[in-house]
Amino acid sequence: MKMGDISRSDRGKPCPCRCSIRKGDPCGHPRFKTSPVRFFSGLRLSALAAAVVGFVKPKGREAGLVMIQIDGLSRCQLERALKNGKMPFLSSFMTKQKYPLKSFYSGLPSSTAAVQAEIFYGVKCAVPSYGFKHRASGEVWTMLGSKGSSWVQNHLKNHNESILKGGSAYSDTYNEGTLCSGFCSPDMSVRSYLHPFNPIAACLLFIIHLPTIIKSAALLLIEIIIAVFDIIRGVIHRESFLMELSFITARVGICVILREVITSGVSIDSNRGLPLIHCNFLGYDEQAHRRGPSSKFAHWTLKGIDDSIERICKAASRSKRRDYQVWIYSDHGQETTIPYYRVAKTSAEKSIRGLFKQMDNDAHVVALGPVGHVYLSKPYTKEYLQTAAALLVEKCFVPLVMMKFDDDKGNRKVKEIKAWTRRGVFILPSQAKEILGDDHPFLKEAGVDLTALVHHEDSGDLVICGWDKEGHSMSFPIENGAHAGPGSEETHGFYLMPSASSNMSKNYLRPLDLRDAVSSFFKTQHSPGSAEKE
Repeated sequence: MKMGDISRSDRGKPCPCRCSIRKGDPCGHPRFKTSPVRFFSGLRLSALAAAVVGFVKPKGREAGLVMIQIDGLSRCQLERALKNGKMPFLSSFMTKQKYPLKSFYSGLPSSTAAVQAEIFYGVKCAVPSYGFKHRASGEVWTMLGSKGSSWVQNHLKNHNESILKGGSAYSDTYNEGTLCSGFCSPDMSVRSYLHPFNPIAACLLFIIHLPTIIKSAALLLIEIIIAVFDIIRGVIHRESFLMELSFITARVGICVILREVITSGVSIDSNRGLPLIHCNFLGYDEQAHRRGPSSKFAHWTLKGIDDSIERICKAASRSKRRDYQVWIYSDHGQETTIPYYRVAKTSAEKSIRGLFKQMDNDAHVVALGPVGHVYLSKPYTKEYLQTAAALLVEKCFVPLVMMKFDDDKGNRKVKEIKAWTRRGVFILPSQAKEILGDDHPFLKEAGVDLTALVHHEDSGDLVICGWDKEGHSMSFPIENGAHAGPGSEETHGFYLMPSASSNMSKNYLRPLDLRDAVSSFFKTQHSPGSAEKE
């Protein structure tokens, strides 16, 4: 009998390979597994681990939500990956669940810290970029560090309650209110889902996860071999050998180890019965920064992410604690960029500080991506800033320079910004198309959000940006892919969820809409969104 030739009496029964696909819908998987694989599959390892860590007793109707974020994967790159067969499970999952592929607008800055602040807390433009100077303390913060993310998180929780309350978070920027979390910016703790920690539980979890550990070791070896060949290719293309060498650690750690730990953590939590489980896979984003969003090495990581999504979906479908839905989305995309030094032959900091030194001022430059901030130490006038902005474009090769520009219209002050490019000076948000282009998919909202970014209390006196609608976009660090700015790719993510859950008037969602969809889901399912331990 050929694969898929199934008798009518067997239709509707679970597939023997436990892939959660019903008989009559051929999954293409082998009908029989080897004895060791069948043995470990039958153990339901995540269920055993959940018993060790401790079950959670849902209140009311047993409904739950698993949210999977694929960091940095634009809709365009996802469509390319699906077409090229890089994500076979996700393709079949979309068909089976009848999830339409829809656009997700990141808001600004188009970075994880800002997107998750809007999803979790409903606050737009919570930070002005990935790195910035906190004016109240005078310190430079990055949103990967615990100090900056903790302060922002404490500030956010004064506005709204996090949707993560009573749930779990993995590899996220914020984790306030969760029962357990792992590898989140505020604490960067390895404790994650092992809390409360005890040696006996640790030993049991190690034994239970032994097959996963062995598999991860094998994947680790493969990834290291590929990374060595990647280093050789990078050196041939005149990349820095030391930077290429340091990239192996990030590549192996994020693309393999962190991915496997996150997958195990989410699988355990779905068996425990947590109401909302959120995780963020960083592998593609990490590779895209280094090699570019369309590179083969960036798309290679999607195979591993696809496998993790499959395991998470299986664990969620098997949960006896809750009836889970799985939503998948990307927080933003990435632009293909050229590093600033290739154009200016020096770093952005040296170039900009040199210009302001000639203008009798000291500049502190924080530019850790395609959006940067220039903080001046001495007093200045509007005329001084406008002259400096024009010189940054002309002398320092900065594609876009912006400053606050409050216009008095009638009896009210309208927040606007002035923007300098090599094509002229423009006022935003009214002239957003002159900066972003007529074909920008989110032109109106992006113009408003870019204005809000420049007006953020911790933004620089001048805000610099590498976006160029007519030329090559630029990033101030050395990277071939970047995000945080207003570009048409970096702001254009995707989401996969039931059509009824995203019943919006527009043809795309932004983070605030996704937050509303989560709230609506739990209200509709009569789930309180909280849980208590048994």
